[in-house]
Amino acid sequence: MPVLEAFPDETQIMRYKLITLPKATTRMPILQVPVSAMVFNGPGDQPITPLTLNASDATLGYTFILHNGNVAYLQVAAGGDVPNNGNTIPVFLDTDELTNSQAVSATTVRVFSKTVSTVQVTQLTIVGNETGATATIPITIKPGPTAPINLSSAG
Repeated sequence: MPVLEAFPDETQIMRYKLITLPKATTRMPILQVPVSAMVFNGPGDQPITPLTLNASDATLGYTFILHNGNVAYLQVAAGGDVPNNGNTIPVFLDTDELTNSQAVSATTVRVFSKTVSTVQVTQLTIVGNETGATATIPITIKPGPTAPINLSSAG
């Protein structure tokens, strides 16, 4: 067994933590997300309602972590509220992502893209608050028709 040494950066150790499940559990919980990727052509929004297979996150919902809040934002969808349970946000983001990220606890959220002038890519990480099941989907935001045109790159 390898010997672990002290890690000064808590984001670099135990990214995938051990979980405790009920004794009768025969299968690992799996987080199923209705889309494998999101692409926005300019400003817009899309709902995300995950489902946990082999277990349930229905009571405490999910923690949705948008890695870059400069290009999009999250809003709890109607009926998606969960009780404030004091959950902590899993820390596996680097320093830049932590300052720009947004986290929301809910059963369903809407992802709103912002106006961008160049193609922007970020991620949405979803963590089941009861099971620990995790899924990450990429989000691509393209400039829409209202985005400013960069004349310096015109040929």
